[in-house]
Amino acid sequence: MVLYSSRLKIGLVTFVLLCSLLNNIGSQPVLTVNVAGDSTVNMCEQHDYTITVQNTSTTETATNVGVVATIPAGFQITNAGGGSVVGQTITWNAGDLGPSASWNVTITLEITCTAVSGQILVEASHDTGGPFQGSLYVSVQPGAVTITKTPTVIPAHLNDTVHWTLTVTSTGFGTIQNVVVSDT
Repeated sequence: MVLYSSRLKIGLVTFVLLCSLLNNIGSQPVLTVNVAGDSTVNMCEQHDYTITVQNTSTTETATNVGVVATIPAGFQITNAGGGSVVGQTITWNAGDLGPSASWNVTITLEITCTAVSGQILVEASHDTGGPFQGSLYVSVQPGAVTITKTPTVIPAHLNDTVHWTLTVTSTGFGTIQNVVVSDT
């Protein structure tokens, strides 16, 4: 009977330790990452984007939170919101996020005149978890022009003055700026 009692105690202690371990695993901080801003843009314009990282745990602090944003090619970083920029990547140290706390930053991007659509991808992690991701797909509306010259043929003789009409029409999805037409 003593042997049975000590096995029961060992089993009970093992069960309590396992439950404690599982309880600690379940209480790890989980971060949500959100990227907000215009998802449809024109070329040659600046736009602001706000990145928010929130600790969804109501009891645990996320320690040493790091945030990394990867910006698409053709989007120039004009304001990194205090982050460190290397190429198309911005990195921030958001510090510790207490229970239900959030951190946010606003960045400014120049959508260059040659940009194509792409995704702003943001990853956050902390000492005991991650990466947690959020993203925003940005559709770049390309600008385009069509130039027509009328009439196409004008009967003329040497030293005659002839006149054509040039019509420039915006035929793209986005706006166009600073169009220069030269006819020689």
